[in-house]
Amino acid sequence: MQGSTTLTLVGSDTTAPSNLSIIDGSRLFLNVGPTVRIARVLVNNEPAKYTTEFPLVRLFPESSDRVPAAQIQSAYGARAKQAQAGELCITLPKAPSPGTMPIPTPHLAHLASRGPGIALSLPCHRPITHGPSLPDLTCPAETITVTVLFGLTDDNPALTFASNGATDNPAHSVYTSGQAKDWLPCLLRPDARCSWRFALSVPNTTNLRAITLGELQTESQLLSKTDPTRAVFEYYMSDKGDGGASAWSIGFYVGVLTSLELESGMAWSHPDLTNLLPSTCRCMDRIADLASTGQTIAIPIPHEHYNIVFADQVPLNMLSYSCLTIISNELLYSDGIIDAAFVTPLQLAEAYARQLYNHYLAPAGSDHMWLSEGLVHHFVAKFRAQFYGINEATYDLHKTLQRVCEFDDSYPALMSDEYHLFFSRYDDFLRLKSRLVMNFIESELGMENLAEFIQTQLSAADEADTFNVNNHLLVAKEFFATAYSSYNRELTRVTARLLEAKRLPRLKVNYEWIQPSKIRITVEQEPPFLEMPLHIGVQSVECYEVHKINMSGPKHEAIFNVIGTHRSARRKKIKLRTNDEVDVLLDHRRVLAISPGMGVNSTKSTIMWVQADVNMKWMARVEMKQEWWAWGYAAEHERHVGWQVDAIHALRQFKDKDAIKLLDEIAANERYYHRARRQAILSLAQMSDAPVKERFQYLVKYLRKRYCAPPSMELIRAGKTEIPVIPMENDFKDIRNYLVLRLVETPNKTCEDALQVLIDMLQYSDNSDNMFDDGEYRAEIINAMVNVLLRSWRMPSGSRIMTEEQLCEKTETVIQLLVHQLSYDTVDPSYNQPVTARCLKCLKLLMLSGLLQSDDSIFEAYLKHPNPLNVRLEAAKSSFWPLPSEKLDAFMDFCLSTDRALRLELLVWLQERVPKLKTDTLLPLLKLLWRHQQELPCVDEHWRLALLRVYTAVDERAQQEVPNKAIIGQARSSEGLPPTKLAKTHMRMNTTKPPLPPKPSTLNIRPLSKDGAGPSGRTGMPEKAPETPTLLRNAKKAKQQLRESTISSASMMPSLGSSLKQDAHAAPRAKSTVAGGSSSVSGSASAVSKFLDAPQAKPSERKDAPPRLTMKLNVPGSARQPSETVPKTAAASPATSRPTPPTAPAYADDDSDEGDAPF
Repeated sequence: MQGSTTLTLVGSDTTAPSNLSIIDGSRLFLNVGPTVRIARVLVNNEPAKYTTEFPLVRLFPESSDRVPAAQIQSAYGARAKQAQAGELCITLPKAPSPGTMPIPTPHLAHLASRGPGIALSLPCHRPITHGPSLPDLTCPAETITVTVLFGLTDDNPALTFASNGATDNPAHSVYTSGQAKDWLPCLLRPDARCSWRFALSVPNTTNLRAITLGELQTESQLLSKTDPTRAVFEYYMSDKGDGGASAWSIGFYVGVLTSLELESGMAWSHPDLTNLLPSTCRCMDRIADLASTGQTIAIPIPHEHYNIVFADQVPLNMLSYSCLTIISNELLYSDGIIDAAFVTPLQLAEAYARQLYNHYLAPAGSDHMWLSEGLVHHFVAKFRAQFYGINEATYDLHKTLQRVCEFDDSYPALMSDEYHLFFSRYDDFLRLKSRLVMNFIESELGMENLAEFIQTQLSAADEADTFNVNNHLLVAKEFFATAYSSYNRELTRVTARLLEAKRLPRLKVNYEWIQPSKIRITVEQEPPFLEMPLHIGVQSVECYEVHKINMSGPKHEAIFNVIGTHRSARRKKIKLRTNDEVDVLLDHRRVLAISPGMGVNSTKSTIMWVQADVNMKWMARVEMKQEWWAWGYAAEHERHVGWQVDAIHALRQFKDKDAIKLLDEIAANERYYHRARRQAILSLAQMSDAPVKERFQYLVKYLRKRYCAPPSMELIRAGKTEIPVIPMENDFKDIRNYLVLRLVETPNKTCEDALQVLIDMLQYSDNSDNMFDDGEYRAEIINAMVNVLLRSWRMPSGSRIMTEEQLCEKTETVIQLLVHQLSYDTVDPSYNQPVTARCLKCLKLLMLSGLLQSDDSIFEAYLKHPNPLNVRLEAAKSSFWPLPSEKLDAFMDFCLSTDRALRLELLVWLQERVPKLKTDTLLPLLKLLWRHQQELPCVDEHWRLALLRVYTAVDERAQQEVPNKAIIGQARSSEGLPPTKLAKTHMRMNTTKPPLPPKPSTLNIRPLSKDGAGPSGRTGMPEKAPETPTLLRNAKKAKQQLRESTISSASMMPSLGSSLKQDAHAAPRAKSTVAGGSSSVSGSASAVSKFLDAPQAKPSERKDAPPRLTMKLNVPGSARQPSETVPKTAAASPATSRPTPPTAPAYADDDSDEGDAPF
């Protein structure tokens, strides 16, 4: 790829920051990436001398602004190469005398096309100097034209060529996915703003469009005069009305697109996905209305030409540029995709906010990035509160604090010297911590004062007549100075301590009731010590009080009076923090004996519960010690959903029967917020010492009562002991109940009876009349079903409820269901195909456990590109694990040959699995990782840093576990391996791909017999389904026949356009798909906005369930062959087909906490 950059250097007093790129008036410095090859440089149409220098010491004199790769290479002692990154130094001609200086032209940056590339310009000037050093800006500046001719390598990390994966098919779109320096020489500074004029030359193909920053100057494509086969799109952005843009916020997209007009701009997508744009972008009007109300820290987007493009293979889900946002196709959804309604609106709100605080107002440097990120996500939080409800916003803030505490255990401080070594993972850390700091600033200044201050700065930047680049920069020092002068609030010291702290403080809070009505509170603080007030909330039998303790050291004690006296009455109306009055039983949670640590006669205490850091200003880990009945009071009556969830979470450490009963009441009571009900279910499943059978009975009882049909009277009269759990038809209109249902079937630890319940839930699930997609629901059941099966096999034979023969039958049933569910996404394409991905993972678990014969060809068929990212990721992990030494080269070759998103995900997964690798694999993997790090200097920085993190993890484990340390020393000297200097880290990139239907074929899977071989005479699983009970008569034969015919006749579409017609993002049924921008179906977005006040859906009458499912495994990429079937009577007896009891697979995370929902 060839290109040229034309720079018109014009004098202008408003572009003073551009002086930083000219040194001594004779040298011009520009940023240049490792994949940009400079051909030649012209100054005033004359050849000029140039050099590429390394490192970036002139353009970025501060160490925090330099390229992180330089510090990474320095840390490992590797030799710095000029091709990796650096500066383009251009020697300028000698400056003329003032008398011969021409009159400068108007300040305007120019862009022109020079061949099959992209050319741009940015303003800079060289002042005429009088004397040895001081410039005189009153004299006219010199106009110099610098032209840089350059080319790009094929592995350019800043450009993404999206294709359907076939080697003979060209890319259907191309867009920028990295910094501008990687695809053109430029001045990469946020304060170097200027006008832009783009001329993008593209092939003259129908519907092929080019979109970039600025306003399109032509209404239609213009045929190039020199080449009729190409079309030119010209865009222009002014530095006056539009505010200009810096080089780091420019990007473009070229592809086949159709548009949807919005109030705040234009939305673009592939023509086959246009019907999904109305439902996806419906929330954009509410986002724009929220910014226009004046109650938030935002204004309407100042650009009239804002474009949102939904693209394929976006590596980070969203790429934000000035006037342009590129979003992944996976965020498109129809009204039937209920899960996406929690993700896409928030992403669009973030994209809207980034136009204001990343591009229109830009951070002045890396030290000010926290202010930009804090403002962005503060606006997203306000949108979350309006769109999803105040409870959801409160819960999100509380969850953010918990995640910051988790990050703090593994990473250095945000502003420390080691920050750049973890910059990929710090994207999440910066966002989370900045969100909490902005919440602290808002609580100090007040929401109205903060909104007024930000809107004042936005209005100042919007003044076109008095344009100043400083008005478009976010500077933390100026922010704090204005806060102090206008609102008399000193925020600099406390905010700096919160951002720069090496570790978050840890608080241990204990309290003791003192007669007659006093409380002694003890707070212990572990380093680092913060000097700021700590607010303690005390709920008594009378009211809620907040007490302040001024923390200044490691320990502090204080005694406060508590309003209220003990009363013998069992019931009393209590006033809560929200001034609500509730009728509470005062003695049924009391302990009769003296509670240790709670004082004498604690049964007469007027204290119900205590909370520390009620306003969430500390950003600290708080450990509160209370009795279980105090947590129970808070779980029942606390109105702050974050503290309520914490109280429910704390109840799982107790094994009291009353605590189990309380959790059951919260889970089943639909008056509680769904987050609290979900946490109650998790706490029931994870209670440490409580009887498993008792906890499970509560869950099954609630499941049968709320979601399942009553058993048939015929079966009851017949005395049937095994009555299947038959769920009612799926109805996800009430999102609260749907979110709880997603978690009911996924307890962490449960008894063996749960296995049959989960099998019945999956086997008889009916989604035929439901308007919403049930892909995630089925995936959760599949995951829980296989985990429970493996736990049942690992239990000692003496403690099992089922016999080994019964467990073998259950195993065969589970395998049959997994094989059938693999065809689910082919029949009814689901959002992101979670069912296929989960089935692949579960099949690998069964293979590792010895319950299924190993066959990696199943997973290799799903590695091909038309499958979505999560499917290919699970297929790759299943195919290469347990990663023996002979598979190392194949694994690394596959990473290099696949797309960037999957490559990074695989390295993250490998780093997480390092503790599970075999010892003899460590040293070969160590050499392989370092060789690829040294031999591939042009790969993008994310890939290089991910390699180094995996190298660090492998090296640390090799130092601990390899018996002969001399082997490592010899390897280091022979291979040139450096010692480990980086800390351990875990990086998760949220990159996804749009789902496409796989190609079907049939593959037989058989369980292993006890000796490891398959049953005699058995070549496959039975195709004929087991007999259906009398209750389960098939009332939908037409639908079932349609599904089977679809499985047998489905084929993968050869091109992207035709495959997108399958609409893998849409709901499985036609009635839930938006067509032509109109639909009569109630959308999931509108349902989400009303789910707090939505009426409960009345359970429908139970219809006949579909028959049991047949055994077909659809594998993409292989030819379809007739399946080998065996009648049910020919199946071997349990004694001959008994699977081998599995060992604990290294692939499974059996004791992990399921945690929150993926949305």
